[in-house]
Amino acid sequence: MKINRQIVVFDAADLAAESSFWARMLDGTVDAEDDWHFVSVDGQWRTGASPCPLPRPETTGNKRAGCSRRTVLSETGP
Repeated sequence: MKINRQIVVFDAADLAAESSFWARMLDGTVDAEDDWHFVSVDGQWRTGASPCPLPRPETTGNKRAGCSRRTVLSETGP
């Protein structure tokens, strides 16, 4: 499999705020789905935002309760 797309995905308590921030910073646009946002620049995905609630007091470090983890792979050709 040839991977032709690799992006950084940010956990976000507020998808709209996170994705619009990065769209402004990168001079891009937001492609929004219900629970997943991508920021595109010149028609190419550059970054994404995935829902994640604010951390609960009992969590520590980078562990956050309820965060989704996704791997985005894209391939071309057989």
